[in-house]
Amino acid sequence: MTERLTIFSTIDDLRNASDEVLINGIDAVGREVVLEYILELRRNVQPTQFGPPIICPAPPTLPELPLDQLCIRENTASENQAARSKSSRNQIKFTACFKNSTKSAVDLIWKNYGGEEELVRKNLQPGDTHKQSTCLTHPFIARDSDTRKLQSFLYNTKTSAVFEGLNFGVPHNGSVTVSICEGKFEDIEPELPEPSFNVVEKDQTAEELASKSKSHNAYKSFTARFKNNTKSNIDLIWKNYDGEQVIVRQDIEPGVTHAECTYFTHPFIARDSATQQLRSFSFNSITSVVFEGNNFGVKRGGDVVTVGIC
Repeated sequence: MTERLTIFSTIDDLRNASDEVLINGIDAVGREVVLEYILELRRNVQPTQFGPPIICPAPPTLPELPLDQLCIRENTASENQAARSKSSRNQIKFTACFKNSTKSAVDLIWKNYGGEEELVRKNLQPGDTHKQSTCLTHPFIARDSDTRKLQSFLYNTKTSAVFEGLNFGVPHNGSVTVSICEGKFEDIEPELPEPSFNVVEKDQTAEELASKSKSHNAYKSFTARFKNNTKSNIDLIWKNYDGEQVIVRQDIEPGVTHAECTYFTHPFIARDSATQQLRSFSFNSITSVVFEGNNFGVKRGGDVVTVGIC
């Protein structure tokens, strides 16, 4: 036997060949045919007619598709981002009106709690809209109905291949219009700001530090379990992209834990529910009046960390 061509002209050729030669010396297409004869021989059943010599063909060549029809799902930041996204439990709802601003029909897809794609609306035509009630931590993606290419979402001057209310600064219990646009992902993974572990600068008060904090775009999420270690009820507050205070949960009682899916560059503050005095966060030997995963050394996306409110 030479190279990748093996010819069997008689049953004896098959019978005398070792299994290793049969399995490793021929291509996959011819292999299936040969294995059928091996099974017959081992059952001592002679084929009625062996037929012409079996020549193992070369592997088939896949046809080349036009570049604009290729859906390259590997090694792209947008596809990786879409693959990582999945829904987290959240009770804060809003309504998103998705408008197809592309020139092609698109499929709107929800990423469920297992990260699987579930079709919400098929063939949303150019210019048409789809209204969807959802939660702040439920991500959506959109694909061209024909090519399956990822499209992008545009809302509040932010663009991403994944739309999630919390990351786009959607108001709680509100209604927003989100545009689906031709996929452009130059800024899919913005660089995280350099961590700063100073609790309060010498010339800053706690309130000044809290007031200066605001959210930045990030696509690595994790879950923070905020535990109230004080003796008073606590209001947990998210600082949105404009630096405004958005109440996440009011009156967290002493000893109670609140779980929140968030992102590495989304800051939180905590206030006494009665006096509105700032409280501090403690995690990973770091203490600050502002909790932000990036500054507290949260290591990986998908982590679950317990943060004490003191």
